[in-house]
Amino acid sequence: MRPWVLLLLASACAASAADDWPVLVYPAPRAAAAPRLDGRLDDPGWADCPVAGGFIFYDHPELVPVQTSWRACYDDRALYLGIWCDEPRLDLLKPRAVPHDDTEVFGTECVEVFIDPHHDGVNYFQWGINAAASIYDSRGHDASWDSGATAAATTGKDGWGLTVRIPWESLGVRPAAGQLLGINVCRDRTLAERQWSCWSRVAANFHDPVHFGALVLSPTPAQLAGLGPELRRGDRRGPLRVLGLKGFGDHTYAALARAQLARVTAYVAELKAIGEREGSGTAARVQARLTAAEERLAPIRRQLSGDVDGADYARLELLLSGLERDLGEVLWDARLAELLSRL
Repeated sequence: MRPWVLLLLASACAASAADDWPVLVYPAPRAAAAPRLDGRLDDPGWADCPVAGGFIFYDHPELVPVQTSWRACYDDRALYLGIWCDEPRLDLLKPRAVPHDDTEVFGTECVEVFIDPHHDGVNYFQWGINAAASIYDSRGHDASWDSGATAAATTGKDGWGLTVRIPWESLGVRPAAGQLLGINVCRDRTLAERQWSCWSRVAANFHDPVHFGALVLSPTPAQLAGLGPELRRGDRRGPLRVLGLKGFGDHTYAALARAQLARVTAYVAELKAIGEREGSGTAARVQARLTAAEERLAPIRRQLSGDVDGADYARLELLLSGLERDLGEVLWDARLAELLSRL
C-alpha cells in the first residue's frame, strides 16, 4: 500500500484503539549464527523460529485466499526476517528492481514490514521490499531516513521468498532478552487480482502502530507474563495469542485444525445418514456432494498426520472453513428436504 494512501494520524489511531481483536505475540529466538540472506528459508538458523501465518484482508478480518508467512530471529547486531509469499500465479511474476526509496516498489509484488522499536504506538519505521529485493524505508512517512537494511529474494515452485536484515543501530535499540517491540508484516499482491493483507489486524490501513502485533526477544515465561499491561497499551482487550513452534500457547496448530476437521466430519456423517434415510433422488444428490467433499478432505487428513506449523495451519483453516461453509449449506437443505418429505 503506498505510504500516502488512506493516511491516519497516529493520535487518531490511539484515540480509537479500544477493541477486542486478538493481540498477536511473536517470541523471537536469539540466533546462534545469523541466517543466510539468500531469499530462501532452508538455513538451519530459521529452524527454531515460530512461523507466523494467518494473514487477513487489511479492511476485514477474513483469511485471504493467497497466504503469506514470516519468521524472525536476532543477534546483537540485527533483526532477521524470513518471509514466504504463496503465489498460485507465478507465471505472472516478473520481479522488477526499482531505485532505493522509490515508491514504485509499492506497485510491484511487495511485502511491507512495520516496526515500533519502543512499543509506544506512535513512533515506527516502515520497509517496502519487493520480489526483486528492492527496498523502500522510512521513519513513519519520512523516506529521507535510511535503515541500512539489506534483503535477498528468491522464487520457488509455489511462491517467492525474502530474507531481510535490519540493523539494531538504525532502530536505536540495544537488544536484550524480554525486550518488546511492535511489529506488523503486510503484503501488497497485484498478480491476477489486487489483495492487501496483514498479519495483525489494523483499523483502516497499514500505518496503524497501535494495532501492530508484538515482537518479544527470547522471553522467559515469567517475562512474557509480566508484559501483559504493556501488550494491552491503547486499551486493547482481545485475547493474547502467543505463537510457538507448534501453536498458540497451549493450543497446537495440529489440534486446532483437527477440531475444525471434526466439525466437518460430523457434517459428512449427518449427510450420509440423511441420504441413507431418504429416497434414491435425495441420496444421489447428497452422495455427489459427499464424494466431492471427501476428495477435498483427503489431502487435509494426510497433512494432519505430520507436523503443522503456522503457515500450514493458515492454509488448512482456509480450506476447512470453506468446506464447513459449503457442507453446512448442503446439510441445511438436506434437513429441510427431509422435514418436508414427512409432512
